[in-house]
Amino acid sequence: MPDDNLDWYLLTVGSRQEKKVARALKAKGFEVFLPLYRGRRQWSDRVREVELPLFPCHLFVRFRQNQQWEILKTPGVFSIHSQGKHPAPIPEADVTALRRVLESGVAVGRS
Repeated sequence: MPDDNLDWYLLTVGSRQEKKVARALKAKGFEVFLPLYRGRRQWSDRVREVELPLFPCHLFVRFRQNQQWEILKTPGVFSIHSQGKHPAPIPEADVTALRRVLESGVAVGRS
């Protein structure tokens, strides 16, 4: 696969670091997709609706394979999902389908 192609990759990030890492990668100029859903969280004195990651500790980022070091040195990024020694690209159609589901308003979430 040529290095000049932009592909989507799945990152593993620190627990509860998804939004922070997404902001840092966006600030570096990368396209980021962090699927979120609205969930309810209860504290001792109240219940609130919050946006939560659909895939905890994971987010999608689009980059060239030769940019993987720039991604990996971002604070909070643990790894890029790989096959063998090479990052495994996520098909564009899969990312697009996930976006469409989330934009459709269909209830999604974790149980």
